[in-house]
Amino acid sequence: MTDTEESKQDTNVSEMKDTKQKKESFVETLNLGLFKDFAFIVLGICLFILMSLLPSINFFFVDMTISKGFDAQTGSYLLSLIGLSSLGGRFLYLFVRPVVKVSQVTVFATMCMVLAGSLLPLVLANTYPSLVAAVVCYGIPFGSCSVAYPTLMYEIAGPKRYASAVGYCETICGLGAFLGGPIAGTVKDITNSYDGVVFSTMAAMAACGVAFYTVAVRQRCSQHLNKETVSTHL
Repeated sequence: MTDTEESKQDTNVSEMKDTKQKKESFVETLNLGLFKDFAFIVLGICLFILMSLLPSINFFFVDMTISKGFDAQTGSYLLSLIGLSSLGGRFLYLFVRPVVKVSQVTVFATMCMVLAGSLLPLVLANTYPSLVAAVVCYGIPFGSCSVAYPTLMYEIAGPKRYASAVGYCETICGLGAFLGGPIAGTVKDITNSYDGVVFSTMAAMAACGVAFYTVAVRQRCSQHLNKETVSTHL
């Protein structure tokens, strides 16, 4: 074999290695191991459920107020009040979160429970003052949850996998939002009332809260075991 043939062969081998490394690096950037992580699986399922049902409350809110005997103008005003209350909830989370010294998973689980409870006044309110109070009660935790979940993703996925986690979760949220209207409409047709949509959302929020509490307990147990392992080796 001549020197020219040997150099060509070496070049082909190096090119094959480079191609293999590029393929491996591309697969690694996908971070498919996230779908083997129990906490991330819970996060994805809960985000799909929440985005399927929770935005539907806002989508159908004007119709909900009309069904209670109010006009569309009043419903539109109250819907704007939800947005204003949501803004207040975002600022509230910004100032309160640094003071609360617990994991983000625990915080978000608690917020899911609070948001589930805040939906009940929307069903019970039948007068204008009570509806205003119900809307504010719902809007504040709704806004807080809206800004809390990116931090939740970071805590679950970690800094190296965060970009992939955002991409996967936003895709899941988009799919849930796409299906949310038909799902809520089906629930309304079956129950013949928007109350069924609200109660379904309450149940979904509570279930997600329980799921995130489970994740928090698992994380705490894992950290405790790691500390015991380290102390044993020392």
